[in-house]
Amino acid sequence: MSAVPSLHPDVSDLSALVARLRELFPGAQVTPRVDKSEGESFESFDILRGDEAILRVYPAGGVASAIEIHSDKYVLEGGLAVGSAFEELERKRGPVECFGGAEENAGKAFCSSASQPGLVFVFPLHDPRGELYATPLDGDRRAALAGQSIAFIIWSPEAPVGEPEPPPPGAVPERSGEAGP
Repeated sequence: MSAVPSLHPDVSDLSALVARLRELFPGAQVTPRVDKSEGESFESFDILRGDEAILRVYPAGGVASAIEIHSDKYVLEGGLAVGSAFEELERKRGPVECFGGAEENAGKAFCSSASQPGLVFVFPLHDPRGELYATPLDGDRRAALAGQSIAFIIWSPEAPVGEPEPPPPGAVPERSGEAGP
């Protein structure tokens, strides 16, 4: 996962962008959509094969700024994929830091590893207290992820290697005073 798909030099040209996505994913259905986060609207594109959503692409500046992987057919280096268990993620990527989502991402945990900062692994978060977390998940809160499977993976191709990953949309990390990974 190193090549960043170049979409189009002018992402405001919707028809050219859709054509480029169809070129990158021949035979797949490309469906434009409008998403909202914190009151802001932005476009994304679902890539479907039959009824299966395989990817969601978020364009910005002529490249894919983020790609959500929704299919277990895309296996990452080391064998992780959608459906892999939380424990497998920790075994294969080392320590991970997880934050609970807020707003439209409530009920999800966003986990990343310093070993691969351009990837965020998203899990369903089943906590009996139903709390949103503005701090890293630890202790019994982290135990809520035991046995959970990756729901989808967010790949940020532009994320610099060795730098901390910015929080995903809707996550509310409060890292002030913490040392970076």
